[in-house]
Formats: sequence, structure tokens, C-alpha cells
Amino acid sequence: MFEIYYLNGKFTKIAGAQNHYAVVIDNKELFVLTFNMLTSKYENKSERVKLQYYPIQDWRQAGLKKPTYVDILALVQYDIAQLKKYGQHVGKLTLKDIHGLVHFRKSYSERKKKFDEQ
Repeated sequence: MFEIYYLNGKFTKIAGAQNHYAVVIDNKELFVLTFNMLTSKYENKSERVKLQYYPIQDWRQAGLKKPTYVDILALVQYDIAQLKKYGQHVGKLTLKDIHGLVHFRKSYSERKKKFDEQ
């Protein structure tokens, strides 16, 4: 788990989808659940949207080329055989980022609530 794949937009079968990175967060026998959106375009997002983007701390060790953020609300399920066939394995999150991402996701509702109360 917490493997990073580079996916061809055509593989995703989502209209207008572009090539993108995904993080596998749950690996079942036939399917994988992924955070389907990783981005380096973070700075211009609204403060509200930034609440859902976890900054990968060890992005170089994870096999990424530049600072990257995980959209924790973009969950997609893929057929595991198709992912391995058409996705390119890039790397894996470090233990530090795995713990950070899990905590970030668990605390999202609380952060959003505080933001909405401002």
C-alpha cells in the first residue's frame, strides 16, 4: 500500500482525464482504492480547497520530480490488474508521509469545520 503510480488519462476512462499520479491506499484481491489526484499546482488554490491537499514531505524519496500534494477527497477504485498493466509504478510514500497522510485525512472534518466557522 501507499505505492505511487503514474496513470495514462485514457486508462482512467474519465472524459477529459489527463495523465496523473495516484496513491494506492487500499489493496484488495481484485481492486485497489486510490487517492486519484496528486498535483504540484497548489499555490493558486483557494484556502478552502487547500484543506484537502496533503503536502508530501519526502517527495523525492517517493519518486516524484517536484513538491506534490495529495487530494484526499479524490478517491477512485481501479481493477488491480489494469492498474499494474497500464500504470507505471513510480515509488512509495515514506513511513513519515504515510503517518502524515493518515492523520491529515482523519483530521480533515475538524479542519474544515474550523475553517467554515471563521
